[in-house]
Parts: sequence; structure tokens; C-alpha cells
Amino acid sequence: MSTVQLSNRRHETTGSTLFHCMINLALHPAWQRIVQADIEAIFGHQEPSQWDYRHGLEKLTMSSLDAVVSESKAPSFES
Repeated sequence: MSTVQLSNRRHETTGSTLFHCMINLALHPAWQRIVQADIEAIFGHQEPSQWDYRHGLEKLTMSSLDAVVSESKAPSFES
């Protein structure tokens, strides 16, 4: 497998996960509110350009956002 093929697979996997995540959130407004509340609890009402990801990353991985992303991952067909 070439580097380009591997890179394309990662891109497709990320895009597919984000797509499924957005669909799941659109279908479940209650979870939209829960995820938004978690993001606001972690970063406050700061602009995204001011977020400190090094400080918030651990909290993000323990939040409902991580749960939604994990549940939204598209199935993998790789061997």
C-alpha cells in the first residue's frame, strides 16, 4: 500500500466519522445540548481561536463529545 493510499484511507475515515457524528447529533437534539454544555464547561464562552487544547484535551476525551464521536465511527472494512 502506498503512502497516498494510506493517506486517502485516513482522510475518508475521518470524513466518514464526522459525517456520521453530524447525522447522529442532528437526529438527537438532546445530545446536541449535552455536547454543547460540555464544550462550554471546558472552554467557557471563548472564541475557538482562543481555546487551549493542551489544557482541554483530557477533559474533551472524557466528555460526551468523545462518546458521540466514538459511537459515530463508521464500520471499518480493512483486514
